Amino acid sequence: MRRCRASKHTDRMDIAIRTAALLALEFVVGFSFARLASDGANIGAGIAGFLALLLGSAAWGFVDGRTGIPMSAIVFRWVVIALVIGLLTSLLPQFPWSDGVDATVWRSDLMSLTPFIAALVAVPALAAAALSAAIHK
Repeated sequence: MRRCRASKHTDRMDIAIRTAALLALEFVVGFSFARLASDGANIGAGIAGFLALLLGSAAWGFVDGRTGIPMSAIVFRWVVIALVIGLLTSLLPQFPWSDGVDATVWRSDLMSLTPFIAALVAVPALAAAALSAAIHK
């Protein structure tokens, strides 16, 4: 029995692959730029990581838009991906440099960093998907 096109493309594996790939891209680019700094804070590393996240999301959103997937499925996919990446981006940096999660810092990051990262992922992906769907009609 064939699954309908919309349910096929909201598959958990598609979401997991995109989430893992974008997180890896963000951290590899960010840490690569951080290695270039000899001392002090390197604001360029964070900006490079954000830019990689934005461009990666837009590129993947563009691909999603041209596949003929219903826009509702694309919106669902990218909202889930954006929320997961936002939550993980605010949580993961606490582990390598500390003894665990600092609840106060994480709460602050949840209120400020998570919505920013989620928007940084969802907005370019959905805009690119809409553009791509319009072009490829």
